[in-house]
Amino acid sequence: MGNQNGDSIQVLPFAGAAIHELTLDGVTVVNGSPDLEEFTQNAKSFPGAQLCPFAGRIANGKYRYGGRKYSLPYNDPAGENAIHGLVHDKQFYMTDSRIHTDSAWISFSYTFPGQKGYPFHFQLENKFLLERNSLTIETTVRNLDDEHIPMGHGWHAYFTLNKDIKNLSLKLPTSKMYELDKFMIPSGKWQKLSESTTPLGDLHLDDCFVLPDGEGVVKTLLYDDTHEIEVWQEQGLEGYNYLVIYTPSDRKSVAIEPMTNAPDSFNNGHGLLELAPETEFKFRTGVVLRKVK
Repeated sequence: MGNQNGDSIQVLPFAGAAIHELTLDGVTVVNGSPDLEEFTQNAKSFPGAQLCPFAGRIANGKYRYGGRKYSLPYNDPAGENAIHGLVHDKQFYMTDSRIHTDSAWISFSYTFPGQKGYPFHFQLENKFLLERNSLTIETTVRNLDDEHIPMGHGWHAYFTLNKDIKNLSLKLPTSKMYELDKFMIPSGKWQKLSESTTPLGDLHLDDCFVLPDGEGVVKTLLYDDTHEIEVWQEQGLEGYNYLVIYTPSDRKSVAIEPMTNAPDSFNNGHGLLELAPETEFKFRTGVVLRKVK
């Protein structure tokens, strides 16, 4: 789907409405696999994936909720954990699409029927709105169950300016960085970080940040001397209050991951949302591309 300004997006309905490719102002900032075979090979890195009903890891796939114990299947390449939710391989269905001169949007929906380890029912709706040089993603999660359900959400897109990331810089918002153990689970400690700009060089990142309390929009910037990618996320009681940054080994992109929760939220409660019956949460995040003057 695209508009007349050189902006386009490819969403994969069969892969949980994953963001496969995103081009803004003619510049590809999310670059998907060229064919299905390569996409399948890369699936364990969750390219462009939608993360729900939890983002990040659940230690050993086990948690307790409502006085009951649950066990999720392991799917973490790094260890015996559940990771990144349960919808990244589910079939979503298009519900709406419109194309105008300066904008275009497409919407998808999926009803989660419950499964082993997470027997709760919910509906997901995503609207991808393209405007000039920008993408906005609006997500609605609705509880279809007759009891409260634990909930989290996030996105896992890999951003690129089509060069080795050693030549890029990253500007992070003021935050606290979690200390993670060898299984990538928060240890309970963190360190405060001021807003900072970091040349990536050979730096390896796989870190989770908790953003300051408050309402509004927080921005993360990835840039070189020609272009700047801004990934923004709305905070709040029902917002993306966490951020994960990950640099994969191929050094071609940077995962900038807005999340509503920290890793292991079903156990530590950090960012855990509890959705009452017949109610919904709404989340907003987006991407803007600018030329550097």
